[in-house]
Amino acid sequence: MTSSQAIAWLFARPIAGLLFLALGIALLRAALTGSLTRIPVLERLVAQGVRPKARRKRFLARVEFETLGHLEAAFPAVRVHCQVSMGALIAPERWLGRHDVLWTHRLYAQKFVDYVLQDRCTGE
Repeated sequence: MTSSQAIAWLFARPIAGLLFLALGIALLRAALTGSLTRIPVLERLVAQGVRPKARRKRFLARVEFETLGHLEAAFPAVRVHCQVSMGALIAPERWLGRHDVLWTHRLYAQKFVDYVLQDRCTGE
């Protein structure tokens, strides 16, 4: 199955198409409002010398795990990756200055995409 066939299959199913549309709108809204860049509460705690405690959590929620299984079954010709950093998918333009490259990288690096489909033959 090629990428274009996978996309056609995806948008032939209304629920899957709506999920991807909702994800795109949420990412666009977050980028436009600037909420993709900082966590002020955490920065304030670290500045005060408070170390937040961390605990282990599930890599995928139950619903995400089930969805991953459905995607792998529906697209046998592609690899399905989950919880992929947008920094691994998007690179800043090389002609940008250092400040702009860092700003662009910070904008996307800590954001994640739930699922990415990769062609097994080309790796794209």
